[in-house]
Amino acid sequence: MPALERPEDLTLTRSKLRRTLGIAPRKRQSYSSLSRPQARPLQPFKPWLQWQWPISLTIRSRRSRFAARLNSGVRCVGDFMQYRKTKAHETHKLQVQQAFDFAVTVCHAMPLLQAHLQEVAAGTASLSAPHYFSPNNSPTALTASITTFEERLSSYLLLSLFSFYEAFVKAAIQEMFDFHGGAEVFIELAQRREKARVNTAPSQRVQAALDKMRVYKKGKEERYQKHSVVLEDEKYRFPTEILSFYGVRMLVDRHKNLKAHAIPDIIEHGLLIPLSDNEKREFNRIREQRNKIAHGKNSSLDLRAVSVANDHFREMTFRINTRLVQNFFVIERYAS
Repeated sequence: MPALERPEDLTLTRSKLRRTLGIAPRKRQSYSSLSRPQARPLQPFKPWLQWQWPISLTIRSRRSRFAARLNSGVRCVGDFMQYRKTKAHETHKLQVQQAFDFAVTVCHAMPLLQAHLQEVAAGTASLSAPHYFSPNNSPTALTASITTFEERLSSYLLLSLFSFYEAFVKAAIQEMFDFHGGAEVFIELAQRREKARVNTAPSQRVQAALDKMRVYKKGKEERYQKHSVVLEDEKYRFPTEILSFYGVRMLVDRHKNLKAHAIPDIIEHGLLIPLSDNEKREFNRIREQRNKIAHGKNSSLDLRAVSVANDHFREMTFRINTRLVQNFFVIERYAS
């Protein structure tokens, strides 16, 4: 049989083969304008979510080539701004990943140890010597530890995850201070900008609007709104804006001696990240569990509860990182 050199030869050979084997040729269907099939309706947008530990989310769509990858910072392809990750968030991700890797290693090793102890009890093997410890543990003591290993592992893992989150919040804010030259420089910057605006003599237009805003009278709300627009156009500093400098000082002072119970307050009122009541209760619940473990009380934890706590920490670290990079990592020293 001659070698096939062109695609047309392959098509002809297939046709000849069908005739040789007595197979009826395929019929080509011709559609009239009335029997022509209708076009398929457009399918609704169905994103595909692909999850990869510890915080990696890929969104893809059949109808679009848009792909967004959220990896502890916002990184989108298209018209979306690309945000970088703070060093504190990178460190937090690495610490959490290493902690869970160790937990997985322990969960792999524990069934093997249990099988080995059964062989020792049956007399078919001798107890292996441990690494880095003297071989003084009896098979009975090791068997008793196996029965409570999940609770112990969960407790130690929760202690680590809470410490990692607490350290992340403090390190992320400190990284923001360092971006602006340090905490004291950040305070001086806020003070200089606020004094420069407050001590500026008001223009005639501003003064005229202020004279109409000194006394509140019911029924003149529209007039007050009109004068407020004038003050905003003239970049007049309202009382709450003037007090923002004091907020910078408070943030620096709270950060120096940051306690775990103050984390929701500094997130919500310092960084202006909205927190729901459920999120606050969840953090306080985890904090109480951490305190019980640290004080030697029974926690009755399992790895599923640890995973739920880690979901909360993962969500919060992502939101804090995004807020800081988007709104606080901006060069301000040259602003008037």
